[in-house]
Amino acid sequence: MNAWTEKLERVVRLGAVAVALTLAALLAIPSALSFLKSRQLVRSTEALTEQAARIAWADSRPVVENLEQLAPLLERLRKLDEYGSAGVLTHEGEAVHGRAMRVFVSNMEQGFVAACQQNLEAQLQEVTGDKYLQEYGALEA
Repeated sequence: MNAWTEKLERVVRLGAVAVALTLAALLAIPSALSFLKSRQLVRSTEALTEQAARIAWADSRPVVENLEQLAPLLERLRKLDEYGSAGVLTHEGEAVHGRAMRVFVSNMEQGFVAACQQNLEAQLQEVTGDKYLQEYGALEA
């Protein structure tokens, strides 16, 4: 083989390596960006979940303030539901969605179910039966 042929083979090899590296980069970059976006979504959802878990329903603040604190988590849950319906939610995303949903439901129970239960129990303590129709109507509503 002469020097010209060896140079040509070297250039062809380097060209093949450059093409392979370019193709690998073109395939890896979108995957890496998707991974980073997914990771950011999971971390921010975890932060919203932690914030919602710290809401104290038993304090004297108005319920509206607590609901305003809970609104970002509700919006995130809606977004995660959309991603799940589209089939693009990762396994880690599904796990964080489940935890966020449990925290949201727990907040709803603390904020509304427990409060209504306490209110109903207080009303039942006052029921004597003397004014049956009025008391029955009040409890029925």
